[in-house]
Amino acid sequence: KPELVIGLRWGATRLVEIARTTATLPMVAATAMKRARSAGRVAVLTTDDFISDRLLAAHANAINALLRNCIAQWQIDRALYDFGLANDASNIQDLASDTVSDEEIVRQCILPMIDEGAKLLEEKKVLRASDIDVVWTTEHGWPAYRGGPMYYANRFNSSSK
Repeated sequence: KPELVIGLRWGATRLVEIARTTATLPMVAATAMKRARSAGRVAVLTTDDFISDRLLAAHANAINALLRNCIAQWQIDRALYDFGLANDASNIQDLASDTVSDEEIVRQCILPMIDEGAKLLEEKKVLRASDIDVVWTTEHGWPAYRGGPMYYANRFNSSSK
């Protein structure tokens, strides 16, 4: 019965992503949201796709591209750590032989995530940009004071005009 099918992605923290199909009954999705919230979880509703998977893939691809371009792992880690993203700080060094600025590294790591978030919105896989922000601030270590990747993109675009 496709009308009763949902996908659940339980995060390591308090997040639950609830993916519904086009056939899923609204009552089924609403019940899943209610149950997740009653379990003390932050619930986000998506369609056919998980926000985490799409943005994590974009982020990982960006980091791999930097590594292929001979940017040192420690420099990538330092740039993302200084930006506020949670990562393993044990690899961070303070060397003067940086090949590219930390600001450029952050830009190259974050823009693909923002682009992927925009695609999710365009494809109507996510109801609101703030749902993407909730997933990233709740589950993936995005610094809450930056407001999530989509909020950050809007703020960045507003300030560059």
